Amino acid sequence: MEFVNSVLYINECNYKTTFPSKLSNRLVIFESENTIGDHYQSNFSIKHVLSGLERYFLKDKEIELSTGQSLFVDNGSMVNVESKGRCMAIFLEQDLLDEVLKIWGKGKIKKSPFTFGNKNMTISVMEKIKPHLNENERILLNEEFFYLVAEEFVFHQIGLLNCNDLCHGDESVHGLTHRVLKARDYIYDNRTEKITLDDVALAACVSKYHLLRTFRSIFGITPLHLHLRLKTMLAKEYMESNGTSITQIAEKLKYPDLQSFSRQFKLLTGKTPTEYYHSDSILLRAC
Repeated sequence: MEFVNSVLYINECNYKTTFPSKLSNRLVIFESENTIGDHYQSNFSIKHVLSGLERYFLKDKEIELSTGQSLFVDNGSMVNVESKGRCMAIFLEQDLLDEVLKIWGKGKIKKSPFTFGNKNMTISVMEKIKPHLNENERILLNEEFFYLVAEEFVFHQIGLLNCNDLCHGDESVHGLTHRVLKARDYIYDNRTEKITLDDVALAACVSKYHLLRTFRSIFGITPLHLHLRLKTMLAKEYMESNGTSITQIAEKLKYPDLQSFSRQFKLLTGKTPTEYYHSDSILLRAC
């Protein structure tokens, strides 16, 4: 599976050349002051109007979405749409949904080209998306985001409103807890490294989605979010204790570049590394 770790912004000037030929697992924001039209074959996707209006056309009917409304699109459906305003689409691969569905061991995705999303589903998904919608920040997405959205999509489709059980199949809660503790230890031991959800799942000998939901149920945080918190704490310690430069900190924590470091640091602290470095809290400690 491919996870696209950045928001794709499409507007009326670039939509003809920017729309991806391969959708994968991806978040797209459409922005236009004027009505623009497009057509494409979609994988599973969640459409949501942030502000404005969207119209979807089938052979014999038209579906109109206004601000705050959502629509689910089935895999392989032909989409003919007109958009005006700010609209969002989250595309999900079949393999991702199959992995989530397999854990629950029941139900199947409803086969309907277009289905209106209920209000609770929309609110739940939007809560997961909010941190990623600031156009100026262009905050990076990750696998966990798409797994959590896929989970909400599957729950809606199979009619499962809530399930807090940690036990699936023949594995006991004790066995799962032991695996999750191994995952936590791996994250702490590699807090200065660049790690993926695959790395953590391999260390815990469990599937990525199984790890994600069990880890979150026990610790109240996802594996990669914990890793980001630990990195941010270390970065703050470096700045507060020995005046390590921001470039050196980014290198120590294995960020690919200063921009990535700055984005993720601000996501958790509300300040860029430079702003934090020159903040009163550090200046007072230096006195």
